[in-house]
Amino acid sequence: MTFLPIVDRELRVAARRPVTYWTRLVFAIAGAAIVSLALLFAAAAQTGASGIGGWLFYSLSLLALGFSAFAGVFLTADCLSEEKREGTLGLLFLTDLKGYDVVLGKLMARSLSAAYGLLAIFPVLAITLTMGGVTAGEFWRITLVFLNTIFFSLAAGMFVSSLSQQDNRATAGAAGLIVFIGGALPLVEFVLNKAGLAARFALSLPSPLTAWQLAFDAPFRMWGRSFGYSLLLTQALSWLFLILAGVQLPRLWRRGSGSISLTGRKAAVASDTALWRRATGRRPLLDRNPVYWLTTRKSQMTWASWALWAALVVGFAWFFYRDPTIAVVAGQHGWPILLGLLRIFVGVQACRFFAEARRAGALELLLCTPLTVEEILRGQWMALRRLFFVPTIAQLLVGIMPLISIIHVDMPNVVAWIMMGGIYLYAVPKLICDLLAAAWVGMLVGLTAKRPNLAPGLTVLYTVVLPVAAFCIPDVIISLPLLLWARDKLYRELRALSSPRYAPVAPLYSPGRPQPTQPPVIPG
Repeated sequence: MTFLPIVDRELRVAARRPVTYWTRLVFAIAGAAIVSLALLFAAAAQTGASGIGGWLFYSLSLLALGFSAFAGVFLTADCLSEEKREGTLGLLFLTDLKGYDVVLGKLMARSLSAAYGLLAIFPVLAITLTMGGVTAGEFWRITLVFLNTIFFSLAAGMFVSSLSQQDNRATAGAAGLIVFIGGALPLVEFVLNKAGLAARFALSLPSPLTAWQLAFDAPFRMWGRSFGYSLLLTQALSWLFLILAGVQLPRLWRRGSGSISLTGRKAAVASDTALWRRATGRRPLLDRNPVYWLTTRKSQMTWASWALWAALVVGFAWFFYRDPTIAVVAGQHGWPILLGLLRIFVGVQACRFFAEARRAGALELLLCTPLTVEEILRGQWMALRRLFFVPTIAQLLVGIMPLISIIHVDMPNVVAWIMMGGIYLYAVPKLICDLLAAAWVGMLVGLTAKRPNLAPGLTVLYTVVLPVAAFCIPDVIISLPLLLWARDKLYRELRALSSPRYAPVAPLYSPGRPQPTQPPVIPG
């Protein structure tokens, strides 16, 4: 038998797919466009190329790091769980295949296009070497960080997918695992370090973000050994995730998930009682709007979202109490990151209802009811408002903390007040436009994506990645037309977009067109 037969097959299939090659071209063109725009703005501002080389390298590397870190959420988090839902995973284990055969095969099938796209960015990133301000050592270290990060992300997604069966749980679990290791550990270490309770790099070495920070020349001169340790720990974690997925997949596929179900009469009675109480408590939602009732079935997600952003606000308030200067810096740099995360959550949640309804065939049944398009969209918005109203208020509070800190630290400096107040006045409409665009575009993509599983990734691409990549253009200029277009299209064409296969087919021959002549018949 061939060693790793699924890997061999998937590589052959991927080599014949046009998207494998188009991905490289699209990423290369996008990177070249960003560099060209930056050079045009530098020329208009009469700034030399050497003045923007380091800044451009930093910005491009940060975008590539974000793509590498979250690739596993959209590529591998649902690959094994999808096989469980369709009941095809057991067929693979009826053969001589092992768990590692399936895991590595799926990893290759889902990751090849992303790896090609990442490799296409490297030549564009190397252009900054010719501008000055960037050393060859920085370039090669950043390259290692990207390759290490995308492997870690794909392996984490594969591990979570081996434990899950539902696509939304697999995606949320993979995102949570990546954010915990990549972002939460450095944040906790930073807080403990400021409080004098933890040493530097005590918790953050497994994080790809730490490796990226240490890859630049100045930190590398001071903590070069920690950079190597960070790469090794991330690599070890990645292989550990793959080994665990390969070992436990043959044991868990029959049950569909790794959780142990409760058995016995008492457990069944308790479960039925809890379901009855929950259904009774949710009955008023059904009277208000059926789509609202249907969308908010998982109330624990609401509490988790509220708790997360409440913790962030408390953390920023603690920074402000300890050191207002740190609060200013943390607010200026942390607010865009939090806004990006909130846009991702809003977009993914907005597309989830329509994507799941399409996959289950429930959308056509919903359209057969007396509900109007306005009522369907209103129910979606009621659910989104319930889930993200508190996080949005928390985001606004985090944004105003730097202004309060400026007033507290430098009260006589009126110019600083005006500048920070102007930034906040721009940030409020930017926040509103970004979140509205993420919601409307998410609903539209959930309806129109050819594969519902790709709807969250496409939503993040359109509403987060592309506006961030076009950093020379203010977000409001991109988000406002996008949300108006998506909103108008949904209100006018929701029924047509929901059931395209039932749309009338154009006739083969219209009356105004000349009929094709019959071919001559040769007498026999």
